Amino acid sequence: MLDTTDLAHTVSHLSSAQLKVLTKYQGDQGSSVTSFVTEYRYKSAKQTSDFLVEAEYLKLDEIGDHLKELLWSYRQPYALKPGEDISAEEYKALETESQVAWDTLNAAFGDKAGFDESWLKDFSSGAFDQVLSKLRSWASSMEWPSGAEGGVWRVPALTAEECSELTDKFMKDRLWPFTKIMRYFDPDQTSYLDPEAD
Repeated sequence: MLDTTDLAHTVSHLSSAQLKVLTKYQGDQGSSVTSFVTEYRYKSAKQTSDFLVEAEYLKLDEIGDHLKELLWSYRQPYALKPGEDISAEEYKALETESQVAWDTLNAAFGDKAGFDESWLKDFSSGAFDQVLSKLRSWASSMEWPSGAEGGVWRVPALTAEECSELTDKFMKDRLWPFTKIMRYFDPDQTSYLDPEAD
């Protein structure tokens, strides 16, 4: 989730190209998703290109743990037994967590055959482990951008617009749920200023 305080402070100074990565993005499945955290930094001394885009994402074992948490969170409201003692506030919290988990899983795997809510809600013996195993299998076959290795993807860019285009690779549905942060290194942060702004 974005820090709305930082967003409110900086959004009026960003060009339309950079604003794309700070706002909601229309995903591959047609759903609106929230982008990951974004940082803007000055160009480092070792940086040879004008701009540099850097992404940190979950490693495969971290993705496996994350998927387990998401699946557990999604199933919680449906796992309650009739008459179970739970307050309205607690149930609402479970519903909210479940919806977030569904949105995330659907973004990552909504195009996979057999993926649907009834499959995730299967409470038969061994079903949780079977579903989790399939989710992890799908995750292991995801295609990350060229050069991504060990949880980090780093690529040079010539312009702010190219930075935005490169970011699109991680804003696609199957990757954003597993992306921690996106960083932009800029030789002069005033290049983000919109020339048409007051």
